[in-house]
Amino acid sequence: MAKVKKKKGIVRFEAIVPFAIVCALIVLYFVLFFDLHLRKGIEWAGSYLNGAEVNVGSLKTSFINASVRIGKIEVTDKDKPEQNKVEIGNIGFELLWDALLRGKAVVNLAEIQNIQVETPRKSPGRVYPSESRSKGLEIIRSQISGTVLGDVARMLDGFDPKKALGEIGKLKSAMHIEQLKADLDRKEKTWTSALAGIPGQAEFSGLQQKLNSIQIGATKNPAEIQNQISQINGLLSEIDEKSKAIQSQAGSLSSDVNSFAGAVGGIDQVMKQDIQDLEKRIQLPKLDARSIASDLFGGKVVSQVAQVERYVTMARETMPVKKAQAATAKPVSPPRGKGKIYQFGKPNSYPLFWLRKGEISSRLENTALGGNVSGQLLDLSSSQPQLGKPMQLHLNGDFPKRGFMGIQLSAILDHTGEIPVDTLKFSAASFPIEQRQLSSSDEVQFAIAKAIGSATLEGVLKGDGVQLRIDTGFREVDYLISAKSKLLENTLKSVAREIPAISVQASLDGTWDKLGMSLQSNLASALEKGFAGQLQSRVAEARQQISGMVNAKVAQQRAELDRRYQENRRKITSQIDEKRKKADALRAQAMAKLDDAKKQLASKGLDGLRKKLPF
Repeated sequence: MAKVKKKKGIVRFEAIVPFAIVCALIVLYFVLFFDLHLRKGIEWAGSYLNGAEVNVGSLKTSFINASVRIGKIEVTDKDKPEQNKVEIGNIGFELLWDALLRGKAVVNLAEIQNIQVETPRKSPGRVYPSESRSKGLEIIRSQISGTVLGDVARMLDGFDPKKALGEIGKLKSAMHIEQLKADLDRKEKTWTSALAGIPGQAEFSGLQQKLNSIQIGATKNPAEIQNQISQINGLLSEIDEKSKAIQSQAGSLSSDVNSFAGAVGGIDQVMKQDIQDLEKRIQLPKLDARSIASDLFGGKVVSQVAQVERYVTMARETMPVKKAQAATAKPVSPPRGKGKIYQFGKPNSYPLFWLRKGEISSRLENTALGGNVSGQLLDLSSSQPQLGKPMQLHLNGDFPKRGFMGIQLSAILDHTGEIPVDTLKFSAASFPIEQRQLSSSDEVQFAIAKAIGSATLEGVLKGDGVQLRIDTGFREVDYLISAKSKLLENTLKSVAREIPAISVQASLDGTWDKLGMSLQSNLASALEKGFAGQLQSRVAEARQQISGMVNAKVAQQRAELDRRYQENRRKITSQIDEKRKKADALRAQAMAKLDDAKKQLASKGLDGLRKKLPF
């Protein structure tokens, strides 16, 4: 008997169970694991941005309220891993369901509360190696030794450049001269060939013979005289043609010969570079105020600017600018019969992520190491061109328990156009400084034991352009000074007594790949004056010795190169002049015969006219 197939109803019960299992697994994941994974993700991203470990104490999400609550965010200070640079008590915000249903994350208002600085950690945080993104900063960093005072100490103890250098080895200037000698060998062949191609004795001898064969006055026949004039004019045309060839070819040859003189003269620049390299090799100190300021404070300035570059670069990577449209771009119509192309989305719609407003607040009485902080974070988004609004951060705060007073920060990151424009302003009225090394070596120790600092930073970064100004001050300075050389120690202490407050001004201009830095400091100027009496003459003498060593090393090679070049130059110049004189002399002879022939023809014409007259 055939089995009757049961008719299916509206509800497919065999599909309910798998669907329920999938839903249960999704719910189970969000209940058990989503908060953990989100917290770990925030820690990873924060550590990457900070360059040191970031920890999140707690994270709680609510599906019903579409909210997130984050508690105790610890940001490790990579210079002092045993403490936090900043600790945030809690962050809370709610997402808009209107945006979530469109696959976007929009936060209408976020609250950032209970901010503390320099809080101790239970265990030191991990510090990650930071990538150097700026070629310009790396060049500046490589030029800062940080040992200028140690080099000064060696100079005071009696310094012999020859002994310090030992065998100076192969110099760049010596190798440069060898290369120029090889170039001159090739040039000599080229110049000889070019000189042979310029019209000379062989060409002018034939013309001379033709000219000599024309005897003016040998005939009285006007027709024959006219024929002589025609011959001379023909010879003049040939002479002029040869003269033009001499002028053209000789000009090119002379230009090539003279240009080699520039290469020979460039030896001086290479020798200067050799001298600078040797001075750097033996660490000969530069005792001008700018060099001293760069050596004492340049490392810290570069470190601060590197942080600015790091954060700005990451902001530009995560918040890209509007793409430029080609001027020749034309709308492309779809092929006929394949329908229309629709693009969804419009300007001022929700970007993928948008934090409309973040309220930053903290009260001194609510935290152990906190302060009074207020500020706003506005329009942080993943696509500023779509939103049409730049990101803004404004912050004001005091942390009396840690000595940080008058903190002000203003940042506007405008990536709405095709060229990003980032404006930064930061100032701190006062903050404590403890044990900051200015220069350290085996011979000398020069540091700030403690002081009260102040700082301002202003900058505009437009496209690849960089303009930064940093002013730093130190007051109530306690110096830490010791040196093996008592003369140096007394000099440093004398300068320190005259400079109870230090000022440092730094300016950086250019691009991240080609950046120029200028540093000035009253301490550096005072050290320059302090060293003037004891060291300037010794440094000048050492430089003179190094210059003499370089000159002695390459003098013979250079003299030989100069001699060979000058011989070639004189030979070529004299032969060119000889060819020009031969052409000019031959032309003068031809012109003289031409004048004589014309005069003879004119006189014959007058004689014939007289015979026809009746008187």
